[in-house]
Amino acid sequence: MFGLGSEKDDSKSEFLFDLERDVKNVDRYKEIIDTIDQRTSVIKELMRTGEKKEAFAKLAMVLHGYIAVLKVLARVVSKNAQKK
Repeated sequence: MFGLGSEKDDSKSEFLFDLERDVKNVDRYKEIIDTIDQRTSVIKELMRTGEKKEAFAKLAMVLHGYIAVLKVLARVVSKNAQKK
């Protein structure tokens, strides 16, 4: 209790998200990165054309989400590399 007792958490394995498990497979990691790159290029092209001005804010939000996923993937990969 309150850090004074024996540690019970050591027996449990570390929790991994589905994405973290997928990233451990190099082929799946490359596939995810390629998919995100393709989708971001499509979104950027749609934003450049400016045809759908109403959808610009939504496209920007989705683009920021994809960029955040790329950052998370980079951190997960570096974390996995440090553990090895």
